[in-house]
Amino acid sequence: MYRAMQIANYIIHLALRGNIDVTNLHLQKILYYLQAESLYRTGDPLFGDNIGKWRLGPVVPNVYHEYKEYGSQPIRGIAEEIVFDEETMEVEFIQFNVNEISEDTKGAIEQPIITLLRQNAFDLVDRTHEHNPWSEYRERIENGERGLEYTNEEIQEYFTQYPERLSEVMRSVREE
Repeated sequence: MYRAMQIANYIIHLALRGNIDVTNLHLQKILYYLQAESLYRTGDPLFGDNIGKWRLGPVVPNVYHEYKEYGSQPIRGIAEEIVFDEETMEVEFIQFNVNEISEDTKGAIEQPIITLLRQNAFDLVDRTHEHNPWSEYRERIENGERGLEYTNEEIQEYFTQYPERLSEVMRSVREE
């Protein structure tokens, strides 16, 4: 299992390589859909980080904070990852290395990433707001409650019950 920053940095790597703009908002929705796809297809999460239920939909907080300096502008570089070891109380700074992502994982997520990068970030926000794991908490989220998180179980259960919600976003991936 990967850290969300590894997957986020791979998404940005592909976007920069393809000269495709990706904002932090867009990055967050792509992470959510990649996690949903992995849970739906394999039953296993792609990354171990928690996904928060925020006003604009799913957000991986540590990834958000790494890239928030860009605001609503496209991300122009890959961030150095900061990893804190709670046992040793040590901080490690990790440069992104594309080779740390297995070839199997790259093969599974590259086309979905490209497909999601080509979609409008706000369309993805709207879609996530239609999903029960977010919409059931709408009032609490809109009232400013913090700390609400998705569970892998609810994501997997939702997309198992409504696979068309995933396929409508990943349509061009599934048709290939």
